[in-house]
Parts: sequence; structure tokens; C-alpha cells
Amino acid sequence: MPYAFTPLSTLANTDPIAWARDHSTTCRLGPNYLDTVQRITRTDINRNCWMVSTQGEVIGLIDVEKSEGGSEAWIALAVHPSFRNRGHGRSILLSWLGTPMALPPTTVSAGIEADHLASIRCFRAAGFTPTTLLPDHQGMYTFRKLLSACPRT
Repeated sequence: MPYAFTPLSTLANTDPIAWARDHSTTCRLGPNYLDTVQRITRTDINRNCWMVSTQGEVIGLIDVEKSEGGSEAWIALAVHPSFRNRGHGRSILLSWLGTPMALPPTTVSAGIEADHLASIRCFRAAGFTPTTLLPDHQGMYTFRKLLSACPRT
């Protein structure tokens, strides 16, 4: 399925992704996440967030913070509640990783709560691997993927 990626920083407001304010998303990302990330992406060249749409409907967002040197990045993914558990998360990740937007980092990491089994399955299916066997002191796993293993379009 083809996905379109639109920078969140270009939106006048976050109404098109108001779904990201649902309880299950805000309990993971925080209650003011959308407004905060939109403000940050307008001023920080190392932070980018894209709305993800298919067939004209916004179904997710992908938030990336690159390191100063650009060799590493941390990624967060949110999928519209109506589109969850259908493979869109994995497909969005793989689609984004195969675009020039994913450059220049060579390693992408994601912090995932140990109890968020859907996210763990999603990132594993997209080729990310855990860096430890047990979660850290905050109950998080770090999953990592080398981008040299990703085909670029």
C-alpha cells in the first residue's frame, strides 16, 4: 500500500490528526505530544515528524529525532486506532525506512514499553531487534535496526 508522508511542521493546526489525542495514544506519547512535537519540528533541524496517509486518509504519524552527527536516530510511531492490528505499523516503518527521508542515520532505535506487545510485534516484523533481554529501569525495551540493511527507493 503506498503511503504519503507530510511534514507535521507544515500544518496550520493538528486537526487532521486529532485521533492521536485518543487515550491509548496519549498514555504512551503524552497528553500534549502533538502540539509539542509540531512546535519542536519547526525549530529543530534534527527533529522531524510526518503525518502518514493512504488513499487520502491520515492513518498514522512517524516522529524522528536524529543525533547531532546524524548517524543515529530515535523513532516513534503512532497508528490511527481504526487502522491498528492490520499491519499498517510495519508497512509504514518499512516504507519510511526505504525513503530518502530516512537518511542519513545508519542506525534507528525505538524505545518501547515492555507491556506494549503490539508495538513490540510491529517493530520486530519491520526487522528491529531488541538490544537487551530485559527491559530497563523504566520498563522500556530498546529496539534497533541498521539502515544499511534497508533497500532505498
